[in-house]
Amino acid sequence: ANRKRFCSRIATGDYDAVIIGHSQFEKIPLSRERQIALLEEQIADITYSIEAAKEETGQQYTVKQMEKTKKTLKAKLEKLNDQTRKDDVVTFEQLGVDRLFVDESHYYKNLFLYTKMRNVAGISQTDAQKSSDMFMKCRYMDEITGGKGITFATGTPVSNSMTELYTIMRYLQYDTLMNMGMGHFDSWAATFGETVTAIELSPEGTGYRAKTRFARFFNLPELISIFKETADIQIIKNATQLYMIDKNVDTPPTVENLYKEGYLTEHVKTTKDKEYTITYEAVNGGTAKAVVVKAPDAP
Repeated sequence: ANRKRFCSRIATGDYDAVIIGHSQFEKIPLSRERQIALLEEQIADITYSIEAAKEETGQQYTVKQMEKTKKTLKAKLEKLNDQTRKDDVVTFEQLGVDRLFVDESHYYKNLFLYTKMRNVAGISQTDAQKSSDMFMKCRYMDEITGGKGITFATGTPVSNSMTELYTIMRYLQYDTLMNMGMGHFDSWAATFGETVTAIELSPEGTGYRAKTRFARFFNLPELISIFKETADIQIIKNATQLYMIDKNVDTPPTVENLYKEGYLTEHVKTTKDKEYTITYEAVNGGTAKAVVVKAPDAP
């Protein structure tokens, strides 16, 4: 009841910004008509990409296999968009949202992914309803803003799998991928990824086996150039970092000590007149101190 009242206030009010939790955001549905349209569009896109890949590579990817992939995709998407998890509230379109900011966006990394690659490690195909829901809302935001209405913030855009970068690009650069003919993962992987086969110890520990992994980027300058059309990357050289330490530690740490302890991922040597500045700040009512490390060129 509170959420329904909250959504009604958003739809009827005039607010500069509204902050809502991830779990509550997921329960605000898109209209059923739009969900059906997006499902049909995704099925059409994946069918076209499979057919294009078959023509380009000459692989025997039969019509039967394509129809099986379409059927599987449709079943997965219908399951991910199960209406029983949605509330009967105003739809996302009726809220009047014209810009979407998503903090900790790596929580949405498990977006549906289909590929004809088999027995290749490093390709995550995990599905999550919240990711499918976010993807559909991003497609809607692209439609009403011309691809300029979504902002993702995360410190770990790629953590466990190389497919996570492709997932981010699907959220933020869907039209770019489609214009480049990379609406299907296999097309993207063939351009920017490389499989590596190596001999490794078997899980039983009794012998060795050949294992193929999708573990290396290819054409990296071009990939970075495309990704930076939407990405704003911050590193230690131009950022201020905070580190919590015990209040009883009175000796200021040095840059070298912070580096050795793993706080600084990159040790940047500085000249005598451009050194890191390290200051203390009391926090939590004076119960702890924060070490503020500011890079030489930081404001």
